[in-house]
Amino acid sequence: TITSSRVSSFPFTTATTTSVLASELPSTTQFEQKRKASTLLSGTKSNDDMTGEYYRTDGVRIDHDPYAPGMAEKYGLPGSTDPEGFDPYADTVGPGIYGGSVKRDAQTGKVIIGQQYQNHNSRPGPVYDGTGYSLMSRAIHVGPEKVKELIKDFPQLVHEVSTGGATPLHICGMSRKGQRSTQVLVDAGADIRALDTYNMN
Repeated sequence: TITSSRVSSFPFTTATTTSVLASELPSTTQFEQKRKASTLLSGTKSNDDMTGEYYRTDGVRIDHDPYAPGMAEKYGLPGSTDPEGFDPYADTVGPGIYGGSVKRDAQTGKVIIGQQYQNHNSRPGPVYDGTGYSLMSRAIHVGPEKVKELIKDFPQLVHEVSTGGATPLHICGMSRKGQRSTQVLVDAGADIRALDTYNMN
């Protein structure tokens, strides 16, 4: 998977560990107890226990509150999120959200546009086909030599569209490893001005 799109399991070790930690916390709602226990177990940095900041495993600060009302209902509780979707606790996305293979019209071959996976982006976009990351996304994760090899056999993949409206150049920007394939794609004619469904290029 792509580095910034890895979906790691939330570090609840056992139900026993969780219940022991929760029992030591002040009496609040069950979800608030789980939030506090999760912070203790994961070692998540926080400036304030109730309204503190959260960080990804690579040290990048998470800009949203993963425990905000409605987050668990939409994406699942810690440890129970969809690996193909958004994990608000790890701040990662799977192929359903970005870089995944998309559905195409059987007759025209055009990308089918509709509601995006988990409605993570409310704008219509390429519809995920449920088969994981796209060919070019996988090649970019391997490295520039694999990207060159794929382009040689399938030059049209320079302009491949994946979930989130991402092109191969967008995928390159998702990780340091991916950035190494940027020049290969530019040399092959990739559109540096292409926008994804988040209006990012």
